[in-house]
Amino acid sequence: MKKVLFVILLITSVSIVEGQQWYGSSDVNGNINRYGNIGIGENNPKGILHAKSGSLLYNSINTQYDANIIIEATNSSRTIGQGAALGFVVPANTDGTNPWQQGRILVTPDNTSNYNASGRIYIQTRYSKSGAWHWNNNIVLTSSGNVGIGTINPNVPLEISHTGNKTSALWLNDESDPSSTTGIYLRSTTEGRISTAGVLTFYTGGDIGTERIRLTSNGNLLIGKTSQQNSNYKLSVAGSIRANEIKVNLDGADFVFEPNYKLKPLNEVESYIKENKRLPEIASADEMSKEGADLGELNTKLLQKIEELTLYMIGQNKRIEKLEKENELLKIKTNIYQ
Repeated sequence: MKKVLFVILLITSVSIVEGQQWYGSSDVNGNINRYGNIGIGENNPKGILHAKSGSLLYNSINTQYDANIIIEATNSSRTIGQGAALGFVVPANTDGTNPWQQGRILVTPDNTSNYNASGRIYIQTRYSKSGAWHWNNNIVLTSSGNVGIGTINPNVPLEISHTGNKTSALWLNDESDPSSTTGIYLRSTTEGRISTAGVLTFYTGGDIGTERIRLTSNGNLLIGKTSQQNSNYKLSVAGSIRANEIKVNLDGADFVFEPNYKLKPLNEVESYIKENKRLPEIASADEMSKEGADLGELNTKLLQKIEELTLYMIGQNKRIEKLEKENELLKIKTNIYQ
């Protein structure tokens, strides 16, 4: 009877295995193959591998194993650049053949310290160089929270670096743009864009947008214009400027009140005005129209003329007072002789 029960159990076990389509060696080192979806903790798997377990805390502490699916790599030492990876394989040929791993997520130690669990993550893709296939470190996340793009040792929260024939270190764009740019390129079709092609330019409105601000390679800032006739000016604006307060560095014109200051006689000033149609030491209207006016210099000159005018008025007042006294004396003498 016992032999009959044993045979029934053996046949049942084989039938179950055959029904589940498990194939492989019974040895622990053998392969196990199955056709169809595999569910771990899930009776109705929705994919090739469907693992189901309880949720995990994002900030769990001092937990050696803390994931729903664990990929563990062993090594004889703690080495930066060696760790556990999850690979992605797709065809290398256009006819769907020749499967090659073309991307992976690699987790390695972030240092070589003993009893240390600080790690880093590499997001990598394959690239060809000198006839061989290498891994490109597209994105690196360190244990300090820094993210590196184009560098494996980012020193700030986000560090972007590029070498070779790449045209932009950073390009944010919602669609392709026919214009070519280099350096940093930020674009939004509805709001604006920032691009560099030897200069830093800011655009707003429309698809390509209209240039509003330009910072040139020599440090000049242009607003409302794309070029300037005279590059000696650091700020060039095509339009009006309005501000609550503007301060200009001035030297003042106190030198007018120094004892050795030579005040031009009024008859010379009058002759100069008749000949030149402007005050001495003040630029002409044509010159101001073409070259503009230096606010600091112009204000100093205007203050100088106001102070000169004050001296003229003081001198005229003294002459008037003198004449009034002489007039009073003349009246007194006239009355005496009468």
